[in-house]
Amino acid sequence: MSNPWFYPLGHQLTYPRLRLLCFPYAGGDIHSYRNWAKLVPPDIQLIGVQLPGRGRRLSETPNRDLRHTVRQLLVELKPWLHQPFAFFGHSMGALLSFELAHSLRAAGLSGPEHLFVSGRSAPHVPDSRAPLHDMPEPEFINELKKYNGTPQEVFDSRELLDLVLPTLRADFEMVETYEFRTTSPLDIPITAFGGSHDPEVPLTDLSAWKIHTQQQFSERILEGDHFFINSHASAIVQQIFETLSSAATAPLFSTNLPHSIPATSRENTTRGY
Repeated sequence: MSNPWFYPLGHQLTYPRLRLLCFPYAGGDIHSYRNWAKLVPPDIQLIGVQLPGRGRRLSETPNRDLRHTVRQLLVELKPWLHQPFAFFGHSMGALLSFELAHSLRAAGLSGPEHLFVSGRSAPHVPDSRAPLHDMPEPEFINELKKYNGTPQEVFDSRELLDLVLPTLRADFEMVETYEFRTTSPLDIPITAFGGSHDPEVPLTDLSAWKIHTQQQFSERILEGDHFFINSHASAIVQQIFETLSSAATAPLFSTNLPHSIPATSRENTTRGY
């Protein structure tokens, strides 16, 4: 199925057992997850969510409102709902996937089997930091460097900066103007991944995701800063599919994946509240 919002990564499958939709962080695109393609089981389809203003959609104006983006995603996702799927989102992507799961429920549509969130405080936790999206360019660039997520060659090239800065500003605006709306917890399990030294997401704020599910909540802490997902791709993918397999009648994970995970694990098996 051809759709500019959803781009299959890795092997093409007409009838996958499950689709894993991966939502980007601020400034990210489908390439953020391309190296995951070789790690997923052969009967699972990895789907990169491509927002306007990046990659093949670079000529489009990036969205600045998160709920508007979710409404668009809801419409575009409907033809994909006939087969099981799960969501993974890092940072901004965690908010997008969370709100999309709620929108699917509100519309009476099939929801994800599991919500995997990463590098993001729970949505109800207030953000005490000063907004970045409307900072003057020198200050904005300086703040971007602190995240350790943009290659240095981008900062060294005026041409590249001119390409990525509008999208980065728009993405930060989406996140910084987001307002959480109280609603009943989701009826799907949630797993939250966090970096042990992520200055943006204190572990207490990561644990706070547990109030957003009526099902099982787990958290996995991996060594690293806000972009720990770049150095722990194998561990994260393995954990995702072991988690999905535990709820399935047949294994979903590949025996080729590594069998040890360099992470700490804390699990809350009580039902949400």
